Formats: sequence, structure tokens, C-alpha cells
Amino acid sequence: MKNNNPDVQRSTCRDVQRLTTKTQEAWADLQRRLFAKGVHVVVIETLRTPERQEWLLAKGASKVKHSRHQDGVAIDIMLDLTKHNGLGGAWDTTTKRGRALFFTFGEEAERQQTLSDGTVCHFRWGGRFNPKGGGDLPKGQRDQLGWDAGHIELVEVSS
Repeated sequence: MKNNNPDVQRSTCRDVQRLTTKTQEAWADLQRRLFAKGVHVVVIETLRTPERQEWLLAKGASKVKHSRHQDGVAIDIMLDLTKHNGLGGAWDTTTKRGRALFFTFGEEAERQQTLSDGTVCHFRWGGRFNPKGGGDLPKGQRDQLGWDAGHIELVEVSS
């Protein structure tokens, strides 16, 4: 059922504090590592309502019925254009520099980390999502960007 309610369409939550505690801690660590590498990003979405997810799916902006955003473990970002001058936009994945920034973002997100409670985790990066659907890009295509390069979701390896 298509939801044309403009409040649902605009109801984007950017508040990292609404995410799970583990996601908040892992994100803070990732931000520190990105900053040290000169990659500056802006959070554009965190927690998502089922209504917004339904709307994004109908619009074609999402490919899943249930998003990890709804579980409080996913974050969407864009490049901070106030820090990265000369890019073709906040989602610039076509220029060499824009691609390099997104790949650095993704590689740092995928790096395993241990949280203060001992949980070992990493972020699954949307830059690995297969644009044809059904999981991640094959290992031999890791030099390509998947369909959601600005998306990460927390994966717990052990707790």
C-alpha cells in the first residue's frame, strides 16, 4: 500500500542517540578513525519507522521490506561537502576522489572492533551490496561500489 503522507516521507531521524547502545559506541569509534584518515561524513538517517520504510520501498529507494534502520543498528551518511571541496556532490561515487572517500569509509566500517562490554563487531557496508539484489558483490568485484555506499549496519560477531 503506497503511503503518500508527506509527514511519513519527511520523517527522517538523524539522531544517533536513538540507535542501540552498541551501535552508538561502534559509530563513535568509526567516526574517530574516519576523522584521522581525513574522511568527513554527515549522518542523514538512523532510526526508521515502518511507515517510512514502506514509503522508501514503494519509491524504489530501498530494496528490503524490513530495514536494519528499524532495529536501531543502521546509519546512512553522505560526504560532508564543507570539508571535501570539489566533489560532484555528497554522494559522488563517479570521480576518483569521491570513490576513494567512500571506499575508505567502507573499509574502516568493515574493520572489526571490540566494544567496552567485550562484544566483537563490525559494520556491514552498503558499498558491498549487489546492485542486482541478493546479498553482497562477489569477492572478484570488490573494486566496484554496490548500490548503497552511504549505508552501514552493525553486525555482532560475538558478545
